[in-house]
Amino acid sequence: MMIRSCLAAACLFFCSTLMAQTTAFGISLGQSTLQDLQNEYTLEALGDSDVTGGPIYKVSGDQINFDQLNYVEIVFDEESRAVGVMATFPPTKFDYLKALLSEQYEQVSDQAFGNVYRIITFEDGGSRIELDAPAGEAVAVVYLSSSFIASIKADEAARIKEQEEMERQLEEENKKLLEVMEQEKALL
Repeated sequence: MMIRSCLAAACLFFCSTLMAQTTAFGISLGQSTLQDLQNEYTLEALGDSDVTGGPIYKVSGDQINFDQLNYVEIVFDEESRAVGVMATFPPTKFDYLKALLSEQYEQVSDQAFGNVYRIITFEDGGSRIELDAPAGEAVAVVYLSSSFIASIKADEAARIKEQEEMERQLEEENKKLLEVMEQEKALL
């Protein structure tokens, strides 16, 4: 019975090989809708995503049959399709989660930042899966669809452009201020 329960949980957690979409906890990136999830779970609204413009919801771990799952957060796009999923677990689940993800997806990087933080990145088609492990804190498994990744990159590019424009304007204002100061100095 225990083996069957573990297999069912693993299948629920990682069932993307038989599907075109990356799926986590029964949530298919780019396919599952807010309405689908409202029909299956009790959702807690967390606000809207600055990146996608869509809502963010939380599902308590006790609603999903996966051992020691704390909660799942789902980010939707403007059309209410799930584009990001983040699940959190206690730190003791790191090795187990790494083994499951390694069996399911292609690992593309493993970055350690001293003894403080570790991020292991996997890919599934255009989707990215990250196992984030801050030392002593909850472990997160993050699923990002290709459209969410594109939105993140576009948002980052827009922020960089805005920052560069602000720096350019500040430089122009400083230049004008220096010119005024030079003119006033010449009058003295």
